[in-house]
Amino acid sequence: MGKKYAGMTRSLARLLIGCALACVAPAHATEGDVVNFSVAASVTRDDNIFRLPDNFNMLAFAGSRQRGDTIRSTTFGLRIDQPWSRQRFILDARLNDYRYGHYDFLDHQARDYDLRWKWQLGNRLQGDLYRAQAQQLTSFGDFRAPNRNIRTQLTTGFSARWWIHANWYALGALSRAESENDTALRRTWDNTVDTAEAGILYRTGAGNEIQFTLREQEGEYPLSPASQFRQKAAELRGLWQITGKSVLRAQLSQVERSHPLAPQRDFSGANGKLTWDWQITGKTSLNVTARREISAYQDFYSNYVLTEGLSVAPLWRPTYKTSVQLRLERSKRDYLGDVNPLLNYHRKDTVRTAALSFGWAPLQSLNLSATLQREARDSTDASFQYKDRLAYLSAQFTF
Repeated sequence: MGKKYAGMTRSLARLLIGCALACVAPAHATEGDVVNFSVAASVTRDDNIFRLPDNFNMLAFAGSRQRGDTIRSTTFGLRIDQPWSRQRFILDARLNDYRYGHYDFLDHQARDYDLRWKWQLGNRLQGDLYRAQAQQLTSFGDFRAPNRNIRTQLTTGFSARWWIHANWYALGALSRAESENDTALRRTWDNTVDTAEAGILYRTGAGNEIQFTLREQEGEYPLSPASQFRQKAAELRGLWQITGKSVLRAQLSQVERSHPLAPQRDFSGANGKLTWDWQITGKTSLNVTARREISAYQDFYSNYVLTEGLSVAPLWRPTYKTSVQLRLERSKRDYLGDVNPLLNYHRKDTVRTAALSFGWAPLQSLNLSATLQREARDSTDASFQYKDRLAYLSAQFTF
């Protein structure tokens, strides 16, 4: 076995020994516990950490010829789920620590939480009041600089659902999402997005649903005023229980986005998503998803990107405690809305992903998992092409 996997093997051994010692402890999570704690550890080997094309000058880019790295992570979690009369209070909090074997300037901690009040008034009115934070290292796929940037996403929201009569419900929601980057190179993308939604839902006794929603958003970029936007969307969703083992979900929306200070960046288009879940047998199932998404992507050349993708994910459960899942996905990204037509730059990407995952729960409180993944991106701009292989091992103990 090569040197790059030797450290991974040693880390996995320590991880499994730690889990084995934890398993002998008398405390374990049981259904209905108000408070639960969890400890998780993982080891990831990524052979193209910066998502760079072959034959790239790594020494000039990152000061080292090494393309891959081994990432070790530790996560401490707390979950509180407290019902009180018709109300329910939930806190999910996690402290994640990431350590890189070679490119240690990428080391970081991420603090995530989701604090939620699931409220209910009488028999007809209910909803959520929540505040959540998510932190993560931003992807290097479209950012060609060896800099660590941690993005913090803070979301505050309120939603309500009112049972009007029989199978009809009225829906409403308000939320604010604040995004902050911790490096100067990315701070121009700091933003605040306010969202308001109103809709109506019809649900049959058989569990089928159809929902219509109107959504309006306003986005502010303090350091990039030209990126300020207003976006409107009309969305139709449906759920159809084809049989007792087969469910079809569909989503279709029309989006219009305008930029008051930069009208040349305006765009509009249709989004769609179709998902089919089929429980083939008691041990096998299949998920198929097709999607078409139009979204903002602003650089010197493009205003937005159109993504079309198809994924297939069969799942097999040989026993009650084990699972094997294969996921295959292919997507195309077309970068549109030329900012500078004279440059004659039109980027198109194709991304192919194949992942094989294994899961094992030897105890109710212990979950082990492993994943092998290969991803490749072809692009009309050779600087954005890459190939990446990833191996991931993890264990989580809940008590």
